[in-house]
Amino acid sequence: MQHYALFLQSFNYNIKYKNTKLHANADALSRLPISSTRIHDYGVCDCFEISEIEKLSITVKELEAETVKDEKLKQILTALRLGKLSMQNIDSAYYKMNPVYRIIAFLGSKWQ
Repeated sequence: MQHYALFLQSFNYNIKYKNTKLHANADALSRLPISSTRIHDYGVCDCFEISEIEKLSITVKELEAETVKDEKLKQILTALRLGKLSMQNIDSAYYKMNPVYRIIAFLGSKWQ
């Protein structure tokens, strides 16, 4: 906070009171409703997984190519892409125990 106060001291300015009636547009901007157009509601785990995937030395395409080689993961990825499987009906025990399964399920449903 002190750093910001010192920064502001370097400017030459005057602070003047302005009645809201004379400056209603600024008041309106602070009260406008925010429209929510969020496509995905990412959870904490999803955000963490995205950040971890981005740190990998391989690309998403390489990860996808290796996924297709594994029969079980290939079936999961295909089902997700065709809309036959959603994150809600994935076997939760397996989903929680296997981080690779979580990454592939996440890639197939939201991240692409």
